[in-house]
Amino acid sequence: MNRKDNMGNWFFYAVGAAVLYGAHQIFTKLASDRISDGAIAWLAQKRDRPFFLYLHYFDPHYNYIEHDGFTFGGDDTDKVFSGADIFDLRDALKHFTEKDKFRLDSLYDSEVAFTDHHLGRVLEKLDELKLTATTLVVATADHGEALGEHGAFGHGGQVWAETLDIPLLVAGAGLPPHVDRDAAFTVDVVPTLLELCGLLPARDARLDGRSLVDRLRSRPAPPRAPVVVAARIASEQDRPDRAVVDGDLKLLLHADGRAQLFDRRTDRRDAHDLAAERPAEVARLRQLAEAWRPPSLGGAAPELDAAREQDLHALGYVK
Repeated sequence: MNRKDNMGNWFFYAVGAAVLYGAHQIFTKLASDRISDGAIAWLAQKRDRPFFLYLHYFDPHYNYIEHDGFTFGGDDTDKVFSGADIFDLRDALKHFTEKDKFRLDSLYDSEVAFTDHHLGRVLEKLDELKLTATTLVVATADHGEALGEHGAFGHGGQVWAETLDIPLLVAGAGLPPHVDRDAAFTVDVVPTLLELCGLLPARDARLDGRSLVDRLRSRPAPPRAPVVVAARIASEQDRPDRAVVDGDLKLLLHADGRAQLFDRRTDRRDAHDLAAERPAEVARLRQLAEAWRPPSLGGAAPELDAAREQDLHALGYVK
């Protein structure tokens, strides 16, 4: 977002999501370099106007591709190689060797580094156009990615740390350099942006999140109520499908009733189960999870045509 001083109104312009994002285009190799190319060209045209620019980079995602100039070692194996199908990787996981695991990590690192580089090109363009000082930049993700840490791949049907924990980077608007390790959620992004931009939501707006501005400015913020997170699809195999995040604590609940408790501040990878040591906390958080009910969307499930089913398969949501 960009604001010129002494302007009472904000104006928002989309970069053209239909051009830069969409399942059909993503899978015809619309990679991070092309998304940034389009953004840089667009910024040059909008430099004298306030703007809102949304970029949806898709590269840090299966199927994992090794990009030229962004390699992190390891050789292809018969199971893990650049562009391997996600369902084949899931089927082969129990037979992975250390070599397979290292190669998989290096492929994902290549995806992240490639996107980081091309996002950096957009930020450099803001510098070149002398827009950095008046532009608010937010970078985040809609999910993490499991690479076999707890016997799972991808990001569906699971609530482990590797899937739930994502970056949230906010720069500009006079914000001081600051690292905040307390829990925040993607639903907090909209109210945070509205406050930073000096905008008030409509009176009848129903925002699930809460503004993070106090925390971004290193000011005291009221404690947050516990948040329940549920897997969006039925849990597969022996995976937790619900989580309760309450400050530093996170409870994971399995379909069979088993519970695991983790300290987010000292255990970022959900590796050390504290349930046996802290039964009172398990009981308290379990009660919150069991009392929670998912919102009802209502209506009958839509019928999907063959093209839509193909798109969902390409995204990894159906097999």
